[in-house]
Amino acid sequence: MDTSNRKKAVILDFYHEDIKTSSIREIFQKHDCEDSMLFFFTDKNLSLKEITGSFPFLSEIPKEYINIIVTQSILTAFYTAKRSLDLAGITDITLYCSDSKVNYWSVVERILLTPVHTLKLPSSTKSSTVCDKALNDEVLEDAYTLVRGLPSNGQIKLFHSSLIPSDIFNHGFTSRNGGVSYMPGMKSLNLSYSNAKVDPLIIIKENRARLAKSAGFDEELFHLANAVHGNAVHIVGHDVKDGGYDGLLTNEDKVTVAAPGADCITTIFADPVQRVCGAAHAGWKGTISGITTEMVRLMEEKFNCKADNILVVMGPSIGKCCFEFGEEESKLFSKIDPSLVVRREGKNKPFIDLQKANRLFLERHGVRPEHIDDTSATVCTSCNPELFFSYRRDGRPFGNQIGFIGLKAVSYS
Repeated sequence: MDTSNRKKAVILDFYHEDIKTSSIREIFQKHDCEDSMLFFFTDKNLSLKEITGSFPFLSEIPKEYINIIVTQSILTAFYTAKRSLDLAGITDITLYCSDSKVNYWSVVERILLTPVHTLKLPSSTKSSTVCDKALNDEVLEDAYTLVRGLPSNGQIKLFHSSLIPSDIFNHGFTSRNGGVSYMPGMKSLNLSYSNAKVDPLIIIKENRARLAKSAGFDEELFHLANAVHGNAVHIVGHDVKDGGYDGLLTNEDKVTVAAPGADCITTIFADPVQRVCGAAHAGWKGTISGITTEMVRLMEEKFNCKADNILVVMGPSIGKCCFEFGEEESKLFSKIDPSLVVRREGKNKPFIDLQKANRLFLERHGVRPEHIDDTSATVCTSCNPELFFSYRRDGRPFGNQIGFIGLKAVSYS
């Protein structure tokens, strides 16, 4: 269906209501239908003829823009409509309902929509400003039931490195498959929430829950770095620094730390001697600012690690084959080492070897070359659209894969 000339959406909630006596009849107007996709929610077998009988002006609207969703779950109806609208790029929604349902839809808005969406609730009365905890809990539980029942798109695939001792650490790097996100650039195992995207937090949590079950870690003890493109590192259990952080460190059993990426390098760190591990997000700005060496420095300073014992694995990230870079910015890398800037015949701009840059930084800080794995899981994200998210390849919106690592509990048996 061509929805390019539709700019907004109108939803009419007739769930458990008679269309002939509903209060919606008094407030739903013809002008609301201009440039709109229309959705009618009902638990009855409501026909288009019955709808146009109640709202004669709808007969002027092309039938392909009128959707009747018959369901026994109002939340399922809304999620179905939201999916269609998100895929059509429509985020401006007006929802008509009886006054008794306004608070319900306000709760749904908080759970299933993001700041990208605008939801208007025309009503003759205003909703209560006091949050009804019982209503919130009820809707939240229904929403969790909904997302848990969504089919996975593909199977979760993890990449590992034999460098990390599996008897001490649980680690992996995710691909894009096995989740429930549906937007093309974020489909399907998007693991990082952003208020600039249409995936609500409950969807991100469901994707993480499916990963946790597959990978064998506790989702309640999962920590994800912010990815602010700097070199700040947070130690789990300490006060969180203002401004976010790109690295995480822990020495706590069963805690899993992770870093997101969609071309940037997801990097994990492990010291099997001191039982310390960490994860870092290393984009080009973080690389230049030394995020990976800052991770090693803090492991030494805060946990008495020795660089000699630290193991580092770089995950899926954009390779020198695809990481085209600005001429002026590339000078930042040539100052580190001229070999980091790759020239290619027929290309005006240079390409950057981000993985080699981080390897050089780590080696210069004392990490042994053989303790750095930049091959096992370091697959180019841009070259493999079926496996990985890539901002450079797909633009916005984009999803995030992660690199994760955690300490297994010590067994005293």
